[in-house]
Amino acid sequence: MHRPDFALIEKTLNIVIPESVISFVLHQTEFTIQCGNIVWDLWNQTESIIEYSRSLSLELKLNILILADNGIGDHLLLLPSNENSTSQIMKKNIYVLEHESATVKRYAASFEQALTYTSDDDFIYKKSFVYKLEDNELVKGTDD
Repeated sequence: MHRPDFALIEKTLNIVIPESVISFVLHQTEFTIQCGNIVWDLWNQTESIIEYSRSLSLELKLNILILADNGIGDHLLLLPSNENSTSQIMKKNIYVLEHESATVKRYAASFEQALTYTSDDDFIYKKSFVYKLEDNELVKGTDD
């Protein structure tokens, strides 16, 4: 991906991506990162990022940006800093959407922090959540 790709994503989805996230992705020579025992594939196709982020945003009723997946249904994403804003400035924190429980949990303060994980226990078994989809309604949790 290149900087113009991020500009297109921001314009199309009406979001602002933190410079730290853009810089991290731009400096990757391979589009896989390992955090603990999990290998994440960074998405590098602008159209797919836009299309899937839109689709998941509609499902969750929350503006999100998909960044990566682990090949088994979980996704790394960004959340908006203010859910009520029309132009969404995204948080620099990285979140994980766990597909089996339909929960969004805080994964790391940054990609750099996630890369330091040596065990999945740091994030996988957290019981608290930021959001959870229950009966097609988005429930706000306590962890952020």
